[in-house]
Amino acid sequence: MKKLLLTLGAFMALSAAQAQYYYVPHKGSNPGTLNADPEYPVNGGLPADWTTLVTGSASTLTTPVWSSNVTLPFSFSLNGTSFTTYKVSTSGVLTFDIAATAVPSVNNVALPSANIPDNSIMVWGLYANAGDFIVTKTFGTAPNRQHWIQFNSYSQTTNPAVGYTYWSIVLEETTNKVYIVDQRSAGASMGVTAGMQLNSTTAFQVNGSPNLNSRTLASSDPASTDNTYYEFLAGTQITYDLETLVLNTPPKLAISRAPFTISGNLWSRGSAPVTSFDLNYKVGNNPTVTSNITGVNIGSYGGYNFTHPTAWNPGAIGTYPIKVWASNINGNADQNHANDTIQLSVSVEQSPRTTVNEVFTSSTCPPCLPGNANISNVTHKHPGTTIQIKYQQNFPPPGDDPYQTNESIARRNYYAVNSIPQMRPDGGVKFKTPLEWGSTQSAFNANGYSEALLNKYYNVPASILVDGEFYIDPVDSTVTARALITPFANVTSNNLVLHTVITERHTVRNFRTNGETDFYDVAKKMLPDENGLPIAALVNGQQVKYTNAFAMNYNDYTLPFTKFAVTPNFVENMDSLQVVFFVQDKNTKEVFNAGMGKRVSQPLGVSKNLEAVAQVNVYPNPTTGKVNIAFTPEKAGKATLEIYNAVGARVWNTTISAAEVNGKRIDADLSNQPNGFYFLNLKYGDKVLTKKIVLIK
Repeated sequence: MKKLLLTLGAFMALSAAQAQYYYVPHKGSNPGTLNADPEYPVNGGLPADWTTLVTGSASTLTTPVWSSNVTLPFSFSLNGTSFTTYKVSTSGVLTFDIAATAVPSVNNVALPSANIPDNSIMVWGLYANAGDFIVTKTFGTAPNRQHWIQFNSYSQTTNPAVGYTYWSIVLEETTNKVYIVDQRSAGASMGVTAGMQLNSTTAFQVNGSPNLNSRTLASSDPASTDNTYYEFLAGTQITYDLETLVLNTPPKLAISRAPFTISGNLWSRGSAPVTSFDLNYKVGNNPTVTSNITGVNIGSYGGYNFTHPTAWNPGAIGTYPIKVWASNINGNADQNHANDTIQLSVSVEQSPRTTVNEVFTSSTCPPCLPGNANISNVTHKHPGTTIQIKYQQNFPPPGDDPYQTNESIARRNYYAVNSIPQMRPDGGVKFKTPLEWGSTQSAFNANGYSEALLNKYYNVPASILVDGEFYIDPVDSTVTARALITPFANVTSNNLVLHTVITERHTVRNFRTNGETDFYDVAKKMLPDENGLPIAALVNGQQVKYTNAFAMNYNDYTLPFTKFAVTPNFVENMDSLQVVFFVQDKNTKEVFNAGMGKRVSQPLGVSKNLEAVAQVNVYPNPTTGKVNIAFTPEKAGKATLEIYNAVGARVWNTTISAAEVNGKRIDADLSNQPNGFYFLNLKYGDKVLTKKIVLIK
């Protein structure tokens, strides 16, 4: 269950003989996770402890050659025969028949093929040019080692300029499993034959061969998180086997958002198509909740995204163990119970969250247009749950988005983003696999963002509340922003930073080549810069304030650019500026919470009105229902206190004379109101003071 499924077709056994193999496709890692090396070229980032077998040349592009014989670090059994020596061709064929002399050409065909020696494993159809290598490395310790043979930075066609590709053949000690790993590719689509041939009549190949394309073309990520691998096993595939692969229920939930859906992904490892099954979940010692799922068609190695029809309502905060499994497949028992059940411990807590979506985009990027539209469509259906920050970038060509900045590009590099449109919700540390982002999109692709993903991030409880306000000086356009951070729990990290980002709500002057004409939430300045403001560890209940300021200089404001400088009015409309605050661990990248600043009409720290706000105390805040309000007025008169909910409806009010209220506590009861944000307005004389109240029951 540690491996993520890539939904593919069933295995193809081309010839039934004495031997029988089948394969299982996986997505999202390397087999066994022993190999964590980055997928970089030889002499270009690949660790130096890989051994080079063959160096490509201009001649090997069309005339492949065999490597010298290689001694395995352990004995490997294929089809019942043990081998300790192999050789590999520059066309992508590994053979244990070291006496073979004819080298398979680069023109791959389906298996079995007379061009392939007996007892061979292959990614047939690769091209080795100068600067391309076959390298090997052994990972792990005996008796559980893996021997990797990697085709490093190989060419996809006879034209090396078209692109590059990385594939590996992996031999596993003790289990005698064969893995073919699709690691990294960029450029044009390609077609290879991936599989194994035992003899001239018995072979097994991955569905799609001899025109199998790399599944990593969309991302070209040097990490293993986007890899696909095919696991070949000896034996016959069983008929009925459903494995619960992923449980999407977050490990922490806010009680205010109950009831919760039980959802996830399962896949079929059996040979028979699945048309019905029972979906079960059990919470603690409570009875099992079962629903019969019908009308499905899950092919062999096909995946199925499930949502249990019966939602779970915990009723109280606490920690709950949850088990989920499938049974009764097409009316038959599951034949492999070892992979049936997935378990998760869920903590149900009290805390509101606002997710910050950091989006990397450009007006020269064609897929960024639908990506931004998709984000808007999703978030507009759920107001108040998310905040967007759009970091305009300097690519793809012509790369001249006018609102690219050094800070925006540095922020992209911080997340190691190498393609756009991408986004990092709350730092991108949760829900980050392609499976969780949909089978047609890689993780964090803005075009794959959905309401389901929004809800996943929104349902992660927050340990702090982030609030704030900002003031724009009408003379020199200086933006002064003050964040207020209220911890609900201790946050002991010593790597916390407060990010304060000035964004412009709507811009039109940065249109270029992708057809996008309106841009929203565009980052203009980070305070003090992209590194944020270091802050101390947070203590439960101890509010802290931090202030930043920056002169936007509306008449001549520009920022340093990586490609070119723009003319004045980098800010199109000062009244369109907004300020986003969020607290992040700079090492783990986890975002603890975010908030949108409220624009105020008086300079921060100067106005008597704002000073008076500090004299209005609401306790406790956050509250579970009842609050005490204490107010010290500056002069005699009547005071009116009103509490409004987030949509502007008044839920409580009272009027009292200043003489009565001076030094006296006023009680307000919100116990009958739903959880969320409320605003206390205190009116006296010509002043209106506002305090935010957080209700969590």
